[in-house]
Amino acid sequence: MNLDAQRLLIAEFGLLDVNVEAMVNCMGADYLQKDVLELSDPLDEDELAVLESQIKGFKDRIGLTPTNLLNDLQVDLSNLTKFLKDTLYKLRMALDFYALGTKLLGNDIQYSAWLIARAIKGDTLKPREARMLQRTAKDLFTLVPCTIILLIPLTPVGHVLVFSAIQKYFPDFYPSPYTERRQNLVRLYQEIEQKLGEPQE
Repeated sequence: MNLDAQRLLIAEFGLLDVNVEAMVNCMGADYLQKDVLELSDPLDEDELAVLESQIKGFKDRIGLTPTNLLNDLQVDLSNLTKFLKDTLYKLRMALDFYALGTKLLGNDIQYSAWLIARAIKGDTLKPREARMLQRTAKDLFTLVPCTIILLIPLTPVGHVLVFSAIQKYFPDFYPSPYTERRQNLVRLYQEIEQKLGEPQE
């Protein structure tokens, strides 16, 4: 509602208030103690009907009618339902993201333990396997501070700002299983496996 419309409503309310006050003054100071049937000088029915219709129209324009309140409530309920669905979807996506990251980290730890056991037996590790061990060690080392930052009671905006700053200035700070790049690669491999597993026509 713009400023002119608000000013118009305020002026209309002032006019209605003046009309009601004039009727009250016509009835006398002791009208509150009397019953309507006891009033010696009844008010003009036409004036009361006009005032009643003006008050009802004013209530409609400012949204105080019961039907408007119910419609607003329905709109609010639909907005609330949409908000809850969006929130649940985002929560599910976040839980899926962290579950897949944790699964990847577990797989990395298991594979690294197998590589370490091979190295202890005397096998020489390939450069790719040595990089895998380094990456897993770095992931385990950076997992602790990332978890602490996640658990600190910040506002959602605070978490976004902190993680944005970390990502900008320290891009390798995140454990690799919890990055979009690594998870997108895993999803790509899963899609390829599904396509290869489907029967060919």
